[in-house]
Amino acid sequence: MADWALERGEYDEALADYQRVRAREPNNPDARLGEIEAYVAQGQLSEARQRLQTAPAQPDESINGQRRVANAWTAVGEPQKATDIFKQLKVAAQQEPPGQGKALVYRDAARLEQKQLQPQPAQQDYRQAMVASGIAPTVPEDNDGYTRLTRNNATDDWLKRGIRSDAADLYRQQDVRVTLDHDYWRSSGTGGISDYQAHDTMLQVDMPLYDGRAFLRTDTVQLNAGSFSTDNNGKYFETFGTCNTQGCRGDERQKTTGTSVAAGWANDHWQTDIGTTPMGFEVVDWVGGVAYSGDWNHIGWTLGASRRPITSSLLAFGGTRDPNTGTTWGGVRATGINLSASYDRGEANGVWADLSAHQLTGQNVEDNQRQRLMAGYYYKVINEDNRRATVGLSTMLWHYQKDLSGYSLGQGVITARSNMFRWRCR
Repeated sequence: MADWALERGEYDEALADYQRVRAREPNNPDARLGEIEAYVAQGQLSEARQRLQTAPAQPDESINGQRRVANAWTAVGEPQKATDIFKQLKVAAQQEPPGQGKALVYRDAARLEQKQLQPQPAQQDYRQAMVASGIAPTVPEDNDGYTRLTRNNATDDWLKRGIRSDAADLYRQQDVRVTLDHDYWRSSGTGGISDYQAHDTMLQVDMPLYDGRAFLRTDTVQLNAGSFSTDNNGKYFETFGTCNTQGCRGDERQKTTGTSVAAGWANDHWQTDIGTTPMGFEVVDWVGGVAYSGDWNHIGWTLGASRRPITSSLLAFGGTRDPNTGTTWGGVRATGINLSASYDRGEANGVWADLSAHQLTGQNVEDNQRQRLMAGYYYKVINEDNRRATVGLSTMLWHYQKDLSGYSLGQGVITARSNMFRWRCR
């Protein structure tokens, strides 16, 4: 009963059950280990450490029990003690026949080696785990054979699936990847103002760094907002800068090109990046962000702070010049925080939500504020290893302090309305 409660995430109930067993059988090794694991799951690491330190030696303890002890030492911040145990366990496991207990020893040893930034020993232990779990009859010696065994298989049990997935994640984390990509998007509108099209050519290099992945990236961005229509005198009177009151001549074609640079790093919990908006635009700024991800009661969450460009128009993204006065305006940036959360246990249903608040600023643009609340539900119609199809509903509530949606001097095409509510089905 206690083991099931721990598996279900009912940690208080599990701890109480283990303690009742220990009251009747003080030397019960399973109850002792279960109590320690329940304390770890609750986040009571000092209690778990104390019980590990005072636990009597169990010379006849199974390799599975010793593995659980090693994992507990890792959880309470004593990785060296865990390493010492796993060294002994791997020697003992060599004498064991293939099976779950042996596979778990190698799998958990590899996980610890990953945390200690030892990718090569971790890969060797994943190779051993593949044999012990029955994924392969012999240890894969070459790289092609190893990576082939990381592919998922519909007939796998939970252990094989986990070993393949962990080994694949480590291999990808250690891989160096170069990506060249080109994006194009277009939004029709008024020539010279909102007849917007953009080309983005991106070159990115990803590489392993510490316990995560780093990247270096450059983007060459071409923006084109079309051309103004002029009268017989060669003037145009669109609501753009000061043109609607005085008329403008020249700069009929609104376009710009720039190149940005960026660098970043991410691991299982932290994500951070810093870079520039495209250099060559009228307005160039430093941008970037930092975020931390965790989980609570099966809810994944991310808290972040960032400064990002608004890319919805040439004026907002790159800024432009007023043809009459030569004044540069635009280049709107959103600076603020966001909190997102999601609940997905790998089953058919999932939900997500995102809450954010940002200050919107730009060059010669009136400051503005934006708050957004977005949420959604999805259902996985097909939920297989290599196929997935989902349908869902999402809703968005956006609020802006001011309506600065125009293209006149001082505005930044920040929003079309001060409040917006939207829902969609997909």
